[in-house]
Amino acid sequence: PCQRVVEGALDPGPAAAGGGVADHVREGLAGRVASLEDGVPIGAGHGAWIRERNGEWHAASLQKPEWKESIRPIMQRMVDRTPGAMLEEKDFSLAWHYRNAEPELATVRLAELRETIISLTANLDLSVLDGNRVLEVKPVHINKGRVVHHFLEQQHYEFAIAIGDDATDEYMFLALPEGSVSVKVGVGTTAAGYSIPGVPEVRKLLNRLADARAKEVRAGR
Repeated sequence: PCQRVVEGALDPGPAAAGGGVADHVREGLAGRVASLEDGVPIGAGHGAWIRERNGEWHAASLQKPEWKESIRPIMQRMVDRTPGAMLEEKDFSLAWHYRNAEPELATVRLAELRETIISLTANLDLSVLDGNRVLEVKPVHINKGRVVHHFLEQQHYEFAIAIGDDATDEYMFLALPEGSVSVKVGVGTTAAGYSIPGVPEVRKLLNRLADARAKEVRAGR
């Protein structure tokens, strides 16, 4: 029934589950699902952190973050040169946000920053990601696909669906097994099988999936 709900509600994506993958602060994300009786496994920080059903968090095996010492000053200088921009330091990554910067200036600074960082990280096993008005630098093997693989190794799921609106979510879409459902929120080329206009439509889809599952439970399936 869940598969039929998706097929009836969504459009195919542009060419090109019982767990959650997000890139929010760990504590805040865990707090939002703490009331669920069985616990929900969670991935955060692009796959750098995983919380199991028992509530325990564990980190990926990573190289020491000395690389930040050489990259941070460059990104900070670009913040200083771009009014409205900000630098965010996460556990295993650095992110240059330019959502509140003047668009034309941000475009120029973004290209300059990207070129500089790519030249510096070529031999450091780091990746440079263009997200939703953010440029992020992180270890190359840390991505949301890692969390998907981890969840699937821990448990068999009858139905798996991944929904995301960011370039980093493409790793998640590609990691899903055959028969799963992947949904791109917004426009753009994607590996997802379906696309959906925005968050309101996502909420409607999730409500329909919940209703379909509730009917299954009532029917004893």
